[in-house]
Formats: sequence, C-alpha cells, structure tokens
Amino acid sequence: MTLKKFAQMALPLVVLSLAACGGSGSSSSAAKYATTPASTIDQDMRTAMKSVKSLHAYGTYKDGSTTYTVDESVDSAGNCTATVTGDSQSLKMITLDGTARYVQANADYWMGSVGVSKATAAVLANRWLTGVPASALADVCVLSTVFD
Repeated sequence: MTLKKFAQMALPLVVLSLAACGGSGSSSSAAKYATTPASTIDQDMRTAMKSVKSLHAYGTYKDGSTTYTVDESVDSAGNCTATVTGDSQSLKMITLDGTARYVQANADYWMGSVGVSKATAAVLANRWLTGVPASALADVCVLSTVFD
C-alpha cells in the first residue's frame, strides 16, 4: 500500500471527526453525514481538500502481516517530509520547494522493496540520496496529487 492510498483511506475519517466535534454548525454537519452515502462524503472531502495549504498525517495500516507506520507532512509550496516504517524496513523522504528531493532508507528497505544486492544495500543504507526523480515522490510529496 502506498502513502497516497493510506492518506485516501484516512482522510474521510478525519473529515467526519472534525464535522462531529468542532465549530459552529458542527451538529448539523454531523447529522448530514450520518445519513449521507459514502460516495457523497468522499466527493465532499475531495472538494474541501482542494483548498488545503498543508497536511500532516500520522497513523498505521496493515498490509498482510506487516504493520506500517506513516508520518507525512506536505504543503502547497512543495515541501514534504515522509517516513514509513514496517517490519525491519525504514524509508524517509524529503522534498524542498518541489525541486530538491532526498531519500534515505535502511539496508532492509533497499533489499526488500527495491531488490538490490546485499552489497549494494550496505553502501546505500542510511545515506541521503539526491537526484530522485520527481515522479518517484509525486504520489506522496505533491499536495495536489495526494487525493486525486
């Protein structure tokens, strides 16, 4: 499961939580969503998210027998930090101003998720790499694409 998929699954719950517990008119919002079809809630969430300037998401999800922890912050200026850990794998991503991209991962990530040899993983492990293609982080580190 990708961070994009995680964010798409988690955000409707956040929207419903905010509607249920805060601000003026919140009781009418909560009442509206109590009987609203999921597809309408999803569309309302996507429409509301278009005006968001920044987002921080933290949580866990299970994929098979592995539980992943995700911590992501992204803004409309192109800045992003994201960390994903699961089993023995760990991956960190940073994007600055939408142009400078960095990735750091442990050896288990390089071997398990990317498929490099143990020797190559040892060289790459825990080092910050730059020159990462924009497409590699687009689903995670571009605010406008997180909820597409």
